Amino acid sequence: DFLSRHNISQTGLGTLIDSLANVRTLVVGDLIVDRYVDCQPLGLSAEDPTVVVSPVAKQEFVGGAGIVAAHAAQLGAEATLVSVRGGDDIGESAITQLEKLSVNTSILVDHDRPTTRKTRYRASGKTLLRVNELRDHQIDERIAEKLLKAVKERLSEYDVLILADFSYGVLGDELVNAILREVKGKRLITAADSQSSSQMGDIAR
Repeated sequence: DFLSRHNISQTGLGTLIDSLANVRTLVVGDLIVDRYVDCQPLGLSAEDPTVVVSPVAKQEFVGGAGIVAAHAAQLGAEATLVSVRGGDDIGESAITQLEKLSVNTSILVDHDRPTTRKTRYRASGKTLLRVNELRDHQIDERIAEKLLKAVKERLSEYDVLILADFSYGVLGDELVNAILREVKGKRLITAADSQSSSQMGDIAR
């Protein structure tokens, strides 16, 4: 129905997707790890009104700006992610996943924060509880300068720049403005994907 409404043929869509393999994509933003824990309900607790479950399976996926870069890479493009992670096993595992998805990485370590991870506990396909492990304060000036340098060194090698902001501290106003100044005058398509958590975000800023 979408193709019909926009007068797009299936052949034309296929040609367009194939052409994306030639688009070199640089993604800058918040790295997130999404973990899903599938549980078997056991009943209600005798001590308090709480559902008791038993975990039966766990899965982890790269999310946030990482999945944006992964989608580009899986379409055949050369894709690089510039981001920040914590000095923990979660961050190292995320880099391993990104490499398996053919994403190049330039990810700085910030020891003042954990790698952002969102865990959803599910039973019968429904989410019972979500636990967010994160610090959403802005990255410090030293790390922001290194991140900007990593972006500047790569701008001439790419066709598209995507700023993927999930409001978890990587893309502060000063850093975004500095990146946009570097982009100005260059033949580079620049796009922004800004998302804000309903619990703690403020997209108005």
